[in-house]
This record gives sequence, C-alpha cells and structure tokens, in this order.
Amino acid sequence: MTSTIRMVTISKASVRIEALDEAVQIIRKMWTDDVVDFNGKHYRLNGAYCNPKPNPNPPIMIGGGGEKLLKVVASQADWWNGVLPLEVYKQKLSVLKKHCESVGRDYDSIKKTWLGTVAIARTEDEASRIAKNNPFAAADPCIVGTPEQVAGQLAEFAGLNVRYFILRFLDFPKQDGIDLFTENVTPEFK
Repeated sequence: MTSTIRMVTISKASVRIEALDEAVQIIRKMWTDDVVDFNGKHYRLNGAYCNPKPNPNPPIMIGGGGEKLLKVVASQADWWNGVLPLEVYKQKLSVLKKHCESVGRDYDSIKKTWLGTVAIARTEDEASRIAKNNPFAAADPCIVGTPEQVAGQLAEFAGLNVRYFILRFLDFPKQDGIDLFTENVTPEFK
C-alpha cells in the first residue's frame, strides 16, 4: 500500500490555524486508525498509516493566545500553554471556556500550562538587575523577585488551575536562580 501526503506552504495566521486544526485531526487518526484517508482544505492523505502506534497516545499541547487558536484548543488539544501575562491569561481562559461550551467540551479536561521567564534572587534589587540585563525578559512574560515574591506570582496562576509551569531562568547559564527556586519556591507547590 502506498501513501501520499500533500502539503502547502502557508503564511497567514488564520490559514496556519486552520492547517493546525487539520494536522491534529490527522495525527489523532494516525494514532487510532489502521489506514488513514483525509481530504481537508490544507492536507490530503491517501492510505497513510502509523506503525507501531503509540500506547498510550501522547497528549497534544497547543500554545498561543489568539482567539481563533483557542477554538482549536477547545476542540483538539489535551493541554493549553499560554505565554501571557496574568491578566491576559485570565481573559484567554474565559475565551477558552466559551469555546469549550460551543463545541461541547469539558473545559476542565484541558490541562492549563504557563510559559515564562523568571529572574529570582535573594533581594528584589538583584532580581531586577538580572531581568534588566536579559533580552528574554522583554520577549516573554517575566516573573521577577525574591523567592517569596516569585512564589506569590506563580500562586496567582495556580489559582487559575495552571498546574504545569515551563520556566526559563534569566541568570542562565548560572544555576543560582534555579537552585534558589528549587529550594524555596518548589516546596510551596507540592
């Protein structure tokens, strides 16, 4: 049996989101069906197969905060990763919940994650200096402060049912920040 896959290059965000939706549908079919035929707007498969199939199927995480993307999260994702400041994250959770309702999905079945940067030090001034000297602090949402301040900021996300954090420590390649975090912040979340 032969399989063929047709792919197109896409650049417009709305088109990429449509293609992502189709891609996740294909992935799930590949993991469950013996032979997959798919005739979508962006992808076509004839006689495709995946062997061996994963067991169990890995969770699918979709990251981003666009409202059209959140509709795909509601219908397709197991996990959602937001790379957003707290107030925006809250707003996006409301949007995600509405999309879940519209597609008949249990909102709580989607695991919520957050990705951001951390500048942590024994003093607030030192943490601010670490953040100020790092270009990643401006690119991603950033948590800055002492261990107590960092724990407090992460607790706000945890209060929104965020259970997984993907963190970049801004003092890297030094390990002082991650060591301080592990010793003083991690125990607060066990």
